[in-house]
Amino acid sequence: MIYIKPIENIKIILNIHFKMLQYKAAIKKRNGLG
Repeated sequence: MIYIKPIENIKIILNIHFKMLQYKAAIKKRNGLG
């Protein structure tokens, strides 16, 4: 089992969360234009 430091874990979670927000924003833009 690989031990991940809490700080690294938070970075990964924030990174995923940010990508999800960008993805949702992109869909909204596409739906708004289309």
